[in-house]
Amino acid sequence: MKIRSALLAIIFAASIVAPASADDLQPVQSGSVTYVSGGVGSDERAALQAAKQDYNLHVMNSAANGELTTDDTLSISGNGQTLVNASNVGPLFYAKLPPGTYTVTATIADRQKQQKITIGGGKPANVHFTW
Repeated sequence: MKIRSALLAIIFAASIVAPASADDLQPVQSGSVTYVSGGVGSDERAALQAAKQDYNLHVMNSAANGELTTDDTLSISGNGQTLVNASNVGPLFYAKLPPGTYTVTATIADRQKQQKITIGGGKPANVHFTW
């Protein structure tokens, strides 16, 4: 019985510290847009990098010194409507958007930055907000 309890404890502990994989990412659906966000820690960043090619918008948030930032709020609007309004984003945010022109707005600590992007033509749009 003690051996079985010890084995269960080891299996449980291993599941807690197991590295994240692309399969572990939890995509969020917001209307017609699917997105993933995260990147805190090297395992989570690696999982997001593995899934990156599935998304046509890539957003990164970092401080001026290069450190990645978290707890950002990000919205994507187009055609007069907000398609995504996500909080606690960071530092990486990837979305699947239909072809079109959009405004990506990021907010952190009451500071806001915007960038217009165009999706289409087979190349992803890359946005890097530096705070």
